[in-house]
Amino acid sequence: MIKSMRLIPVTPQSHPFGTTLFAEPDLPFIEEEYFFDGTANVYERTEDGGKRVRYADAPYTSRILLRRPASPDAFSGNIIFEIMNATPRYDLDRCWTILRRQILRDGDIYVGVLSKPVVFDNMRRLDPERYQDLKWPNPLKYDIPADKLGNIPTASFPESEDGLYWDILMDTARLLRGDSDMNPLKSFTAAKDVRTILAAWSQSGGYMVRYIQDFGAQEGTDCFDGYFAMGAAPICTPNLNQEEQTLATEMDQQLTMLDRPMIDMHTESDNARLGAVLTRMENGPFYRLYDIAGPSHDTVYSSVEYYQNNSDFKKLGLMPRYQGAEPNPNSFPYHFAYQAALVLLKRWIREGTAPFTVDPIPFDENLENRKENGNSVGGWQLPQFKLAVCEYHGTATPPAPEYAFSCSVFGCERPFAEGELERRYGSLEHYHELLLQETEAAIQAGLLLEEDREESIERAMKQAEKYGLK
Repeated sequence: MIKSMRLIPVTPQSHPFGTTLFAEPDLPFIEEEYFFDGTANVYERTEDGGKRVRYADAPYTSRILLRRPASPDAFSGNIIFEIMNATPRYDLDRCWTILRRQILRDGDIYVGVLSKPVVFDNMRRLDPERYQDLKWPNPLKYDIPADKLGNIPTASFPESEDGLYWDILMDTARLLRGDSDMNPLKSFTAAKDVRTILAAWSQSGGYMVRYIQDFGAQEGTDCFDGYFAMGAAPICTPNLNQEEQTLATEMDQQLTMLDRPMIDMHTESDNARLGAVLTRMENGPFYRLYDIAGPSHDTVYSSVEYYQNNSDFKKLGLMPRYQGAEPNPNSFPYHFAYQAALVLLKRWIREGTAPFTVDPIPFDENLENRKENGNSVGGWQLPQFKLAVCEYHGTATPPAPEYAFSCSVFGCERPFAEGELERRYGSLEHYHELLLQETEAAIQAGLLLEEDREESIERAMKQAEKYGLK
């Protein structure tokens, strides 16, 4: 239960951690940070696989990042809730990073929900005074080493409790779509037919699996009208509380219950890995599976470009970067596919129009994608992929062991053999003609949005020039 909510003001000396104002200063939105106090249950697994309350009404103080249109009249009625990703030990709003242009174009509201207290340390490094009140204290007093707690070794602490999250998430969603006087969006939601989407990236996709299995589909909660899993990593699926050691078995990762629309979308790094091979369902009344051909889990767009002007990340030494041995990181613009899929999901939720299906990228027994002529077969193919000017790989070669994980999710590009570009396309001028045709076809098929036409063409042409087409 949420008991109070307060706006944390921006001053010349203090602003929200992860603010987008540094990365996108000209985008027309208002960003606000709220702290809220409340109580949450800690749940545990029962002998028959169900759940029950282990500890009731544990107090906490948490935060949300809220990004919205300036006026209620500009609000679409759609609220996108993101389970903010805690893998780098700060609040990674990757869904916002990828979807932000479409969220803003449509007039949606974005809500980033803090998911794990492991992020507190970096927030306090940036601004100790602003973030001193955040706390998820552990009411159960575990006497267990940190490397034996939670879903990722050393990323959970005995003095805090990750399992508070399930009630925090549900209570936040109910408050922000309701008519409570505590709701900072009340003037926006009062006269709208509000629909909510739960979005998650990577580790947070494991959180989505747990939520759907144990709270969403099982109880039919009124929190979310649909789900958008983006590059989900079900191998990171947490348990109901951080003490439980029966983590993420194959059955635990498998989505078996779904009672509202879900799009489950993956890149070439994660379509068969990160546990996604176990979670995938067959396309059906409430489920669509899409593999994006070409990009890796992290790309230049999401992990380099977005952070270039962010002084907070520079100050803390947290700037993401490509670490592979190959000279060219994967720069595939996968945001075009994700944005188009978001439009499909919203239409599915509001109109009941189930989106088209796409053949997944086939993979072998080693979970390696099947390739022809250097690139994968099948999947959601954007014009840049259908007219590829290089080989796109979901992984890169680590130059040292400490870069192994990074290179498993941030792939590379490899040039075609000498003369291959000319054989395929002849000249840059002819490539442009083909690109215009493929772009129009992709828009007509719903794979690319009309609003992204020019940027898509521009990026593809720069890519062709980079790899030597003249």
